[in-house]
Order: sequence, then C-alpha cells, then structure tokens
Amino acid sequence: MVGGDPRKFWSGVSLLNIQQGGNSQAEMRNLFNRLLKDKFGFSIAERDNASVFVYLDDFICTGNRVRNDLEEWINNHAPARATLLIIVIAHHIGGRWYAKTGGKFKRPLQNIAAEAGKEIIIRWRSKMDFEDRKAYSSVADVLRPTAIPNDVAVQNYVATMKHEPVLREPGSVGVNNLFSADEKKSLLEREFLIAGARIRQQCPNLPETMRRPLGGTPYESLGFGSLVVTFRNCPNTAPLALWANPRDGSWYPLFPRVTNNRADRVVFFKTKDKFGGLSNMAGGFPLCVNGIDILTSEALYQACRFPHMPEIQQLIIEQRSPMAAKMKSKPHRNNSRPDWDRVRVGIMRWCLKVKLVQNWDKFSSLLEKTRDRKIVEQSRKDVFWGAKPVDNDMLVGMNVLGKLLMELREEIKNEKPWPSIEPLDIPDFRLYGKAITTVSAADKQQPQTELPVPDPG
Repeated sequence: MVGGDPRKFWSGVSLLNIQQGGNSQAEMRNLFNRLLKDKFGFSIAERDNASVFVYLDDFICTGNRVRNDLEEWINNHAPARATLLIIVIAHHIGGRWYAKTGGKFKRPLQNIAAEAGKEIIIRWRSKMDFEDRKAYSSVADVLRPTAIPNDVAVQNYVATMKHEPVLREPGSVGVNNLFSADEKKSLLEREFLIAGARIRQQCPNLPETMRRPLGGTPYESLGFGSLVVTFRNCPNTAPLALWANPRDGSWYPLFPRVTNNRADRVVFFKTKDKFGGLSNMAGGFPLCVNGIDILTSEALYQACRFPHMPEIQQLIIEQRSPMAAKMKSKPHRNNSRPDWDRVRVGIMRWCLKVKLVQNWDKFSSLLEKTRDRKIVEQSRKDVFWGAKPVDNDMLVGMNVLGKLLMELREEIKNEKPWPSIEPLDIPDFRLYGKAITTVSAADKQQPQTELPVPDPG
C-alpha cells in the first residue's frame, strides 16, 4: 500500500477528520500520529492539496457511519481527482458492502463521485473481516442462534415479531474460528439471547432499534450479534448483556457504553463559560497578520473568505466585536472564494494555530485544562462546526471545530512555544491584496481593553 518508501508516502497524504458522530476517528488519528512521530519524526493532518486521502477508524460495523461521512466529503470537500484509502482494524463484511454500495435504497459511493464530476479511486484495508451477512448465517462470525429457547421473555419477544427470526444451521464455528466448538457458540448465543430479552424489558428508554436482545439493528430480528469490542467502546450492535445498563440496577454490563453526553465532555457555548476561550468568538486573544491587527480568530477566518475583495476584508476586520465581523461577511458569502467549501477547514485550522502562536500561554493552558476529554462546541443550529443538543444530555453534529481543537491539543503536548506559523499552501491566500506571510509570535499586537463580546448565536 505504501510502496518502498513509507516515510515519503505518509508525508504526502491527508488524514481525514470528518466523522460526523462519535470520537473513534479522532482517537485513532491521535494514536497513529504518535506512531508516525516516533517512527519518522512527524505527524500528519488534513491537507487540501493532497492526492491521497486516508479515512482511519477502528471498526466498521453496519457501515452507516462511514458511508454518511464519505458521502458528505465526496460531495462537498473532495478534490476533482483523488485516491481514498479506508483503513480500519476490522469490519463486518455486510457493513463494508453497505458502505460501498448503499444497499437497496442508496447509490454506490463511486456513483456519487461520478455524479459530482469527480474521479475518486476508493480502496479498503482491514486486518480482519467478520462474516455477518444473512445469506451466510450458517458460517457467521456474529451470534445467530440455532433455536429459540424455551424462555418466557424470549418467547414473548419473538411473538411480537412480524417475521420468523433468522436462525443458523448448527455445525460451524464461523469463518474466523472465533469459537473452539459449535456447542460452545450455541451456548453463548442461547444465554445472551435469554439475558438480552430480559434486559430489554428494563430499558424502556432505549430506542426499539437498539433494544434487540442480541444487539441493535434497524431491522426486526433477534439482534445484530456483533462480538467486537474495541479498546475505546462497546458498539450497540453487540448483545445487550455486554453494554446495556438498566437504570434500576438490575444488570451491570461488562462493557458499559461511552456515549456523546455532556458529563464526559468539555462543552463550550458562551464565551463567558469556563472554556469559552476555545470559541472563535472569544475576545482577549489578539492577532496580527501581515502587520494588520485583528481582534479575534473569527474575524480572521471570515476575512479569509474574500481574498479577492480586500475592501470586504477590511470591513470585517474593523468591527469591534466578533459577531459584528461575522454579520458583515454574510451579505457577501455568495462571493466567497470559489474553493471555499474545500479549503475552509484548513483555513480554520490555520486560524487556530495563529491564535495559539500569538497567545501561547493563555490558549495552550486552556487546551491543556481539557485534559483528554472530547471538546464540543454547542450550537443552536450549526451541526458542521459544532453540535446541537437533542435532549438534556446528548449533542449531535460533526463538531469540526471541536475536532480541530483536540487535534491542536495533541500537537502541542510536551511542546515548547511555537515561534511562528507558515501560511497555508493554497492559491490566493491574501489579506488586503497581499500574500499572507509567516505569522510570528513576535508580531502579536498588544492586548487592548476588551469590549463586551456577544455570545454566539
């Protein structure tokens, strides 16, 4: 895959950070970058000018998440020509098939790329493949019982099903020989099914699709039956007995699931919050680029939309509040640089690094205080840069700004202050008509008396 020169290969790829839900990709990226740094002395991030892009994750289960991520990337961010490598530790064969083809109701990824006028070569790499397809149930690596046990809870569940449950023929331990004998596999299937049928009765708040006894699936069945638990989490496609945690304490799972809730996240919403300084709207982090004083990273980011319109850039940067700067850009957004959707994440990453270089002590300290927790920007409506609350505990969105902040936090671990940050290697990267040059910590403007900063909307 990498040819005869791994250093050269990895130094030229773009490591995508596009997962719309969960944190597995961010954690895998961090682990992989640590290995690269130990081996070759460098780490990699997303690059807009790469020809090879890598989607890294731990495991593909149903294929739904990776498909949604890649469909959005192909349509809105991928270049006209590229090679895309999907690299995972393991996958379910049915999940990979769905991610590639879209199943019965969606289009294959290659068709989506062609319709977008793009030539994307897609390659899949994994260490292990697990058989989960219905047509291959007899040799499945997931749990598919050979019979329905004589248990009241199981019998009651089966009675609610519109179709006969899928059972497997006995005699096989599966393609990957995960079990030493079929009898032992059958025993585990039976006991997990009985336990799951009882546990689901104690978890009425779980969606029905997640309450299948042998694991969540959108299709009516006994359950998905996945046997994969990663270093970071237990998927909800595994049997309920492994992860479900009834509120009444009637069952304590071996692998309680980690979910995207507020309790284990650093969530910022208002600039006056404890971690409000992570926001682009936060004052007190003055910048200076090409000798031009800029009050906030939000104003710098918005100005970068319009390299061909220096008068609009000046109008944005002259505003005394970040919200005013953002609003001044709105009427002109149809005239944003033509490649804006493709380069905006890279520009945001650069803006955050400018904020760090010129406010090292204050900003690095804030990042370090988040420890290793997931960082989430809460938003009322923006599910690209942030995440929207869906109830009192859960936030849903791509949270791209949060991911960039976590990426930056990882980069500066055990690092001395950076003296400068180079300009992005993209066409027409200009401010007030002049090419943006190296931004130095020494260029920083002196802090000004801060005006009240409105909270982001």
